[in-house]
Amino acid sequence: MTRLRSALVMTLTTWVVAFGIVTGLLLLFGKQLTSLALAPRAAVISGVMVTLMVNVVMPRLRAITARLG
Repeated sequence: MTRLRSALVMTLTTWVVAFGIVTGLLLLFGKQLTSLALAPRAAVISGVMVTLMVNVVMPRLRAITARLG
């Protein structure tokens, strides 16, 4: 049960952070991105989000969970 709980917490935390990144990008650059078609707009947003998640968020999140766990 502990493993399932840990996976659930990591999943929800990751989703909340990803949601925050997308929301922040849209707030900061939404007007500039509206000039792009849907596919390029999605590519820009997802590219920035994945880059931030892989290189900034997930290493810190793993470190925090390792200390807590």
